[in-house]
Amino acid sequence: MEALKNMQLSGKPAVTAAQMKDIERRADEAGLSYYQMMENAGNGAAEFIARHHSITGTRVLILCGRGNNGGDGFVVARKLAEMGAKVVLSLVEGEPKTADAIENYRLCREMALRVYGAEENDAVLPEVKKSEIIVDGIFGTGFHGILSDTVRKITENINISIASVYSLDIPSGVNGDSGEADIDTIRADVTLAFHRMKPAHTMMKAIEYCGDVVCLSIGIEEVLKEERQ
Repeated sequence: MEALKNMQLSGKPAVTAAQMKDIERRADEAGLSYYQMMENAGNGAAEFIARHHSITGTRVLILCGRGNNGGDGFVVARKLAEMGAKVVLSLVEGEPKTADAIENYRLCREMALRVYGAEENDAVLPEVKKSEIIVDGIFGTGFHGILSDTVRKITENINISIASVYSLDIPSGVNGDSGEADIDTIRADVTLAFHRMKPAHTMMKAIEYCGDVVCLSIGIEEVLKEERQ
């Protein structure tokens, strides 16, 4: 697999959540919109997954949080559905709250994908058992604290499932800066980091949750020349 397990990509240092926000802000000011970065992230993740699995007819469960990590998940859902996957969405903590995530959720609804709301979390558990691929887009790199009981019930079941599990940017339950993790953090087979590795990807205490770490471009290098140095 084209993965770099818990290593820095091409010698570039990991960036914190705050540093990544600043990089994204500068990229947006340089002409790469936040919406396009989300589109690039989700498209890159979907293409990576499709390179390692037969997608047509495959049962895929995508768990989306309320922020931009969930927005990335909505893009993955759209792309994999377009490739022929049987995609099911779970809004683990409710409907999205950020503008770009809301727009991508709207596009998913236009595709008539099956969506479970937060009030249906118990109904998601059978979907976990049936799924061949699970994509974790619940929390991003800024997560800290412990998982809620409702989320924990789902992550516990994911961690005993036979599905191939992909986490977007960071496994849900891991603090991207400190590497601290809830005991029931999702244990990904592959973590798809966007643009740059995050500190937790290189920390021993987070390795067991990250699995193989692959760094995907979201187009920032093309607009920020200093990022190529």
